[in-house]
Amino acid sequence: MHASVVSALGEGRGAISPRTGNLRRDARILMEEELERLKAAELFYVDADMTRLAVAATETLPVHGLHPTDVPAPAGFCVFAEPIATYLNEGGDFDGQPTSIVAVSWGDSPLMRLTRERGLWMTQWTWKQPDAVAAQIHQRHGVPLARALDHAHRTVGPLAWENEVTMLYGATGQLATLTTASNELASVEDVDENTRGADIAGGTMHTGMIVRATWLLMNQPGVADIDTAALSRSERRRAKRDGREPPAVRVVRMIRHTEDHPNPEEGAPARYRVRWTVRGHWRRQWYPSRGDHRPVWINPHLKGPDGAPLHTGQTVHVLDNKGESRRRDDDVTTSKEST
Repeated sequence: MHASVVSALGEGRGAISPRTGNLRRDARILMEEELERLKAAELFYVDADMTRLAVAATETLPVHGLHPTDVPAPAGFCVFAEPIATYLNEGGDFDGQPTSIVAVSWGDSPLMRLTRERGLWMTQWTWKQPDAVAAQIHQRHGVPLARALDHAHRTVGPLAWENEVTMLYGATGQLATLTTASNELASVEDVDENTRGADIAGGTMHTGMIVRATWLLMNQPGVADIDTAALSRSERRRAKRDGREPPAVRVVRMIRHTEDHPNPEEGAPARYRVRWTVRGHWRRQWYPSRGDHRPVWINPHLKGPDGAPLHTGQTVHVLDNKGESRRRDDDVTTSKEST
């Protein structure tokens, strides 16, 4: 991994560089920081249903300020049951090859303190491909392919550091990151309350939005169920042999809802003749404690009286308090949001 970090820094890629004047020393500093974050990390596993919900919900997630209370742990390592992003590498040893992000780690970075900006460093991880590493060794160094394959399969770990992004705390009117060259705040793009995840260009920032959607969903009662996975006997023995406490892994699962939910957007009670589906959506809710809005996820649900026929069209007729019929032309498949 050290060689790939040196290569990335040499090409000007990366979130922050120590800029000591020696690329190998810079790479070692970054890797030592990452090691400290991983040592302190609380462990999470997000199941397939919850992963799909987070990825889908990101498309309509409003851009919002990141606050420390949004983050489930000061330092964490989270593995997703399915890739949360896939894209083609640009530059580096695997230029043009598809890469899938399957895990992220986050935590404090002493380098970020130099910028006087508060926030998190997030590393994005991909599955490591021993065969691709072996081919690289074979081509670059002339090592016989069979020997290179044996070496790669014995020494290459399951995950590799693919990319990283800095995420700043505070209410924001910009999506921002920190530049490698100057370690200064650099605006990526101006945003407002109408900007959604789908409006953000792909790459590390969009992947970061998916992780932020996951955090919001994890922290919201009634959306996610979190319990601690039981470790196998071999894992407990390994931890004891290494002289450490067995790590607790929190498993995040999506709670399925089938019951009807009241619609808090409604004013006076109305009588409905049919039921209809309301798609899951975000609502921006004001939190005085943080002086900012926070997106709250509204689960998909059926609206209307029990036993009424399920309406699949675009128009719902409502009987108001006077017993008069009025049309309701809600798009039953379009998400709504109130500020």
